[in-house]
Amino acid sequence: MQYQSECLSALKSVANEILMYGGNFVIKGDGADKTFLEMETPNLPKKKSDMYSSPVMINIKHNLWLGAEYEVTGNAEKGAFKVKVAGASNFKVGEWVCLYLHDNNPELVRRELLPYTWESTMTNISTEGVQVEDYHQSVSEAASIISSANFSAYKINITGNRGHSAIRSQGSSRVFIGAVRDCTDGPLADQYPTFQTNAGQYHACGVSKPSMGAVIWRVTWGDDACFESHATQPRATLIDNCTGGFVQSKQGGDANQVPNHLNDLTIWNMCATKTAVNGGGTLPGNGEFDWWRMGWKYWKILPPVVVGFHGASVKFVKEQVKLDESNGIPVEPQSLYEAQLKHRLGTVPAWLNALKQF
Repeated sequence: MQYQSECLSALKSVANEILMYGGNFVIKGDGADKTFLEMETPNLPKKKSDMYSSPVMINIKHNLWLGAEYEVTGNAEKGAFKVKVAGASNFKVGEWVCLYLHDNNPELVRRELLPYTWESTMTNISTEGVQVEDYHQSVSEAASIISSANFSAYKINITGNRGHSAIRSQGSSRVFIGAVRDCTDGPLADQYPTFQTNAGQYHACGVSKPSMGAVIWRVTWGDDACFESHATQPRATLIDNCTGGFVQSKQGGDANQVPNHLNDLTIWNMCATKTAVNGGGTLPGNGEFDWWRMGWKYWKILPPVVVGFHGASVKFVKEQVKLDESNGIPVEPQSLYEAQLKHRLGTVPAWLNALKQF
């Protein structure tokens, strides 16, 4: 305690914290052992008698509080993904919500403390009650990489209720999206919606707008989906060694923004868990999977290269593909992206090999 008292007497001023109000920002350095946040003087307590009154070094907070309240109307078991509430129609996508409980009902307090019992010194829980403040945000898109270059997104799990889209390269160059697992559940997108496990996001991982040079590698998505190709002129995309539904028309894109994809789309060793040719318009007479739907304002992709398509069977309109090789049988190498890297670098990078275990 002698050192502590000498410190307090030597420095009589009270230190100030770094206070930030807000969100959606990044504090970024160059990495471990390169960037340091250094506290040159001790954060002295506001009162010498209360050592716990020392300010924090960095304090990030908001200056808002909760808005309208809506009652929880049903029980939810531990680990559940759904909570029934009154007024759910008032919630908007992207809005933050809080599961909030402050209740000092003695029976609730008793159950919360099991297998132990309340003690007289535990005044907060008996007066303020059991307190739960659990924040969530109703999310319909997992992530979009927008107007960026040389970006990687990998080792990602998407769970819970299905939403609009998974991970996409949107108007970006040389984006790598790999080792993503989309196992979301939800209603099928048909006239009479039925709930299905492992439906997947409506659009799986893929591209949107003038994306160029994107690689979608070893991604697994749900059965009621397809890789995203959301129109407004994406090009040069590799769908590499992926697994999931291959349901026509799930690529997305407004009618005035088609084609869904321009030149240089390559689909390599796609393992389809479900295939379907649908989406309106006039299907070819033999039910083939067409890439450029004549007489329909949606669903138009320039001729792709398709190699090693397997799993659920599908037949492509041969005049609408540059190449349809080994249909029904996977090919070697398993991954075109890995083979290209090995050709250029002499070896497959360790970080990429490690992702195969995910």
